[in-house]
Amino acid sequence: MTLAGKYVKDESINNLIHLIAATPELYTYCVHKLYYSISENIDQDGLVKVGLWCIGEYGLDLINGKARGPDGAPIVLKETEVVDLIERAMNRINVPESIKEFALNCLIKLYPNFKSAREKIRAIIDSQTTSAYLEVQQRACEYIQLLESDWDQIRSAIVEKMPLCTSVAKAFGEKPVGDKEIDELPPQLIGSKGGQAPGLLTTNVVDVRKETAVQDLLDLDEEPEQNDNKSGTTTTSAGSNPSTGLYDLDFGGGGSKPSTVTIVIRFSIFMY
Repeated sequence: MTLAGKYVKDESINNLIHLIAATPELYTYCVHKLYYSISENIDQDGLVKVGLWCIGEYGLDLINGKARGPDGAPIVLKETEVVDLIERAMNRINVPESIKEFALNCLIKLYPNFKSAREKIRAIIDSQTTSAYLEVQQRACEYIQLLESDWDQIRSAIVEKMPLCTSVAKAFGEKPVGDKEIDELPPQLIGSKGGQAPGLLTTNVVDVRKETAVQDLLDLDEEPEQNDNKSGTTTTSAGSNPSTGLYDLDFGGGGSKPSTVTIVIRFSIFMY
């Protein structure tokens, strides 16, 4: 997303958000990585959307010192630094409407926890009450009302973390995290041979066998292809041709030349 965030489909953005939300081990790591990635690549819309969502949900981890650097020292950001980054994302030239919507949601969720930046958050939200985008304007007006003192008792409950829906928890909740080895995966995710996890990885195998001598690999005088529907393989037989001796190169090693060349192509696709 740091390189092609403008061209990432909404489906991929939503899947990444669901994956993070379903993996508590990733909260602190992701919110810090996304914060610094946005600050360096603020023009990548897909990255900014995922980052704003994560900052709104887990922004408290940016300021509480929970994260640790390589030297073991806590990583602590100032509340104003986080709010300034959100404001930068909103004030870009020709910023999409969806980015402003994500930013407003992020700000209202940070308001209860970012006590020293509340006035700045209120000012940013208030500036969008006259936005040219109707949805942004309506959302900003609603959030300004939510910041009134009448809502002080229940505001935190209204803007608390989004609950994880059952379907998302089932699809994303049991993914392996980090550098876990295969023997550390939950038993239900380990295949019968200790290989792929069923439902997470789909492997398509194409097996192509050319039953021909090595010297005939470049021969153009081939017989028509014979398809074996039962085995799912394609077999091609070649006739003998004295001219193919030109391609019979001996690379040493002795022994008879192999009579069969097998090419196996695997396409691995993660299905979310």
